[in-house]
Amino acid sequence: MIRDVSSMRAESLFEYDWVTFGLGDIRPTKPTYSSSAYDLLPPIPKLAPDCAWLPPLHPTIDAEMEDYRLDEKAKYEYARQLKTIEREAISLGIELPSTFLTLARSFEFQERIPSCTACYFDLPERIIESPFRQGDFILRFLNDQQVCVCWYIYLPTNAPHFVISSSADYDEPFLDSIDFEASPKLVQNCMESTSIAAKSFDEFIYRFWIENVIWFKLNEKIPMLELELDYIRHIAPDYTDPNGR
Repeated sequence: MIRDVSSMRAESLFEYDWVTFGLGDIRPTKPTYSSSAYDLLPPIPKLAPDCAWLPPLHPTIDAEMEDYRLDEKAKYEYARQLKTIEREAISLGIELPSTFLTLARSFEFQERIPSCTACYFDLPERIIESPFRQGDFILRFLNDQQVCVCWYIYLPTNAPHFVISSSADYDEPFLDSIDFEASPKLVQNCMESTSIAAKSFDEFIYRFWIENVIWFKLNEKIPMLELELDYIRHIAPDYTDPNGR
């Protein structure tokens, strides 16, 4: 039996959980993805709005990502779908996060965010009403290459947005493709595979970016910047930088 959540805050529907890949000996994992306790994650610095903080990639990482980037046809389709999503948001009275819009409108910014698991930015056919609480909305924006996990902006009624990760249902990886009216059990199944990844889109993008940059730098033996070392040492205080920093 599905519990009545109409009186609950949207944020309280889910557990907090950072679903992520391993970082070598710093944070080992056996499967591609595992869970990291949200409360133990490194803090995020105060960020300039609308991706102003997002630097170009190191040339070695940039070259590695080249084969995974959208071609011109795919970019055209993405941009066209973004316009559809923006129009739909206006008609629904939804305010999409400004940093999401900045990132979605800029392939240059998108290409500055690497992914060691070949995740890619994507947009659904439509914004869906949340199956978890009436009146809320959900927008998918990022997929794992194998769609074993996807990330969504959760847009509650009269409350700030947050980001969720979800494995959805075994037979359908996207929340926006599931017919929840067909079976109430699907709602419960999907809720159990969904968690809050970040309290805001900005927080999510920064953490996703820095962890992927660190992964590539560890594997390619590229010297770390100070902010990357600070992040690592929050996870592994005894980490020794090969470059003596």
